[in-house]
Amino acid sequence: MSEVLYGCFWSAEIPVAVQRECWAAIRSGMVVAEAAAAVGVSITVAWRWVRQVGGVMPPDFSSSRVPLSARRLSFTEGEEIACQRAAGVTVRLIASALGLSPSTVSRELQRGTVRRKSGYRATVA
Repeated sequence: MSEVLYGCFWSAEIPVAVQRECWAAIRSGMVVAEAAAAVGVSITVAWRWVRQVGGVMPPDFSSSRVPLSARRLSFTEGEEIACQRAAGVTVRLIASALGLSPSTVSRELQRGTVRRKSGYRATVA
């Protein structure tokens, strides 16, 4: 499934790859109008992208970026956090065992704790 940008309600779906190509063209030295024509979008759409980021070119969109689905912990990781936390392991030790930041584990524990007595549940998070 490819990523798609949704603009205003009247605009068509524009794949993220097109926006990446447009920014690459601007980065290479083209002006916004030339970059828009090169990737096949209107000048209005290209300028909207520029305005949305405050006129500051975003960091390079490389294909090596972590996909959106990988920004959330998997259910298996959540279960591992639940088991270790129930065993009394500290947040820092859980984080180092899973190769995560302690703040990530801490946020996950906050998201998945419904009641203080019941503790963290991966199914809730």
